[in-house]
Amino acid sequence: MLKLEASRNYPNLKNIMAKKLGRIGEIKNLREIWVNEASDFTKWLAEEENLNLLSEAVGVDLELIKTEADVGRYSVDVLAKESNT
Repeated sequence: MLKLEASRNYPNLKNIMAKKLGRIGEIKNLREIWVNEASDFTKWLAEEENLNLLSEAVGVDLELIKTEADVGRYSVDVLAKESNT
């Protein structure tokens, strides 16, 4: 797993976001990589390659519907459906 120092040490966050982090693994402090959950992490997770890695990890083929979606009286970061069903 790629270990990064706190993102405030990186003047160009876009370069960090473009890095491949490899397989899903433990990250002690998400804010070290994704400063803002909604605009950084959610956007990153919703990218096709990363959503495919999540699909593989949980054993369910996921297809993105929308990010930052309202679901009833709640809001979800990533709204996806099981594909191939």
